[in-house]
Amino acid sequence: MQVFEYYFNPKAQKDRFFEVFSLEPQKDPSLGNFYIVGELSHTLPQNSGLLQKLAKLISQEYSLSLDVKSQDAFFRALLQKTNGFFAQELRKGNVDWLGNLHIVFLHIKNSGKKSSVMFSKTGGSKVFMARGTNVVDLGKNLQGSSHGAELFGNAVSLQAFAQDKLIVLTKDIADALVRGNILSDISALSGAKQFQLFFKKHNKIFSRLSGILFAVLAEELIAHTPPLSFLKKSMFSLKLPKLRVSLSQLFRFPVSKIQTSFPALKDPIRQKIAMLAVFGALLAGGFLAFQGEKKELQREAQTVMLQIQVIQKEAESALELHDARSANILLQEAWKKASLRTGKEVPFRETFSALQEKLEQQLLAINNIHSVKDPAVLLDIKKQNTNLIPQSMILAQRSLYFFNPFSPAIFIFDLENETGKTFSASKAIRNGISLAGSALLLEEPNTLLRVEQDGRMEPFLLSSLSFLGGMAGFDKNIYILNSQQGSITKYEDPLSNAAAPSAWMREESLKKPAKAKSMAIDGNVWILTADNILERYFGGLWQEDMKPLVFPLIENAAMVKVFPGIPYLYILDPAESRIILLTKFGDLVKQYMVEIQDPLLDFTVSKNGNTLYLLAGSKVFAIEAE
Repeated sequence: MQVFEYYFNPKAQKDRFFEVFSLEPQKDPSLGNFYIVGELSHTLPQNSGLLQKLAKLISQEYSLSLDVKSQDAFFRALLQKTNGFFAQELRKGNVDWLGNLHIVFLHIKNSGKKSSVMFSKTGGSKVFMARGTNVVDLGKNLQGSSHGAELFGNAVSLQAFAQDKLIVLTKDIADALVRGNILSDISALSGAKQFQLFFKKHNKIFSRLSGILFAVLAEELIAHTPPLSFLKKSMFSLKLPKLRVSLSQLFRFPVSKIQTSFPALKDPIRQKIAMLAVFGALLAGGFLAFQGEKKELQREAQTVMLQIQVIQKEAESALELHDARSANILLQEAWKKASLRTGKEVPFRETFSALQEKLEQQLLAINNIHSVKDPAVLLDIKKQNTNLIPQSMILAQRSLYFFNPFSPAIFIFDLENETGKTFSASKAIRNGISLAGSALLLEEPNTLLRVEQDGRMEPFLLSSLSFLGGMAGFDKNIYILNSQQGSITKYEDPLSNAAAPSAWMREESLKKPAKAKSMAIDGNVWILTADNILERYFGGLWQEDMKPLVFPLIENAAMVKVFPGIPYLYILDPAESRIILLTKFGDLVKQYMVEIQDPLLDFTVSKNGNTLYLLAGSKVFAIEAE
């Protein structure tokens, strides 16, 4: 077997570690090679050596297990030992690695012209096999352990033939290759030089990533093999023949088949007795099996309960050190575990429900929630002289502008005089923004209207306007999001010139804002995705993803906004009737939960950031920021 092993920017982040370990037999190469590919992210300094510690344990077990001829038994023993290792870490109170550990175990046992392969994984790393120009995701349907105490669960078993290539990629590397549609190109690489040319060709992708590309070429068994070793290599590459790919099959467990035979029973009474005896035996066997399964579920529940208590204690220690962020992460992890065990027929359901409630109270206490009861009604549009049913609003020139995408009506409310009036455009208003103090409304299909407080409208034509998924403005420029195509079009100072629009996104960007919900711009472009993730783009390139660390969890946010001179990101979450304020690093600042009857539709913020204006139904509420 030949091995390629490449690291990309492994030290770019101080809290992220990448390791590959290779274990090879000394005397009998038919026993197979064992590889560990690991990533540990967002970890504390005291856990920086966790992967090495695990690899040392596996190395010791591997050396003691070389006489085990069954690959199944050998692989399962190592998985069991690994699960025990991490269970022990939990009992010690070490929970920092939870959710941050990504490991692949790969065992290749060569028996001549073909190799028996088994692998298991936890976390986001990917395992592929390449044959010819085909690439198959071997772990696509591989599920993790269903037992709370176990990190590794199922395994995949398959046959690899000479020239087949097994590929392990850490998540960021795999995602980048898939997005760039270049994953299949790896199958055609036949040597170290071609790998280097591949990396050079796609340098813009790999230069911004951190991770591992690990590949093993299956070969026929040869006489000479390296001695038993425990190696960690920064890069090891050999020239390989042209590679091809294979299919996988899920590991199948043996099923016992029982045949029974009875002498002929002609007596009807004896037949009934025999049938009752068989039925009784089956019933007793089923009862015993049920009792055994019940005890196993109880043991599992007790283990999960212990995990929750350990995590909870760690969170309380973090709070004592005034580390609210770490406490928030830990308590949310514990809350999720408890929430999964509050259904019917679950052992200790009442205990888990009580734990969940306690954890929820702890989380609410540290997530800076400001409850707003009976907020003051600034305006009820239904009581004004207008037929408009508002869905959106913007703030410009000390006035609020209301519109909806199915009507040409525009209702303008003067905040100083507290008076309002309705005006009408020629066609429906699709969207609107405030830019450089002006209210800019987009009229169907592609006319930009500059609307003054007195209702005067000045039109500007936007050429080549395609599907509208969002609209934002920055520094006299307007940006239009096409969330179907994942593109952003820039109109440079459209109020002063008729310059042709230009594509803002660059082709080499690792992500594009496809299926986005909302867009905001402050120099960076902020995209709210359908998964409630914030994507940050700059200069036409994706920079990072941010998942807001907030409780209650965000399940269906509607929009993200930014405002000039205010250092926060604002997220509207109608499901929880709240506005969430985040720093531009994604940390929680505060949440405003508003107790009103109608769902929130839109919001805006005063120029100084001291007042929130909320649109719900036909009413507008004004809330003074705390």
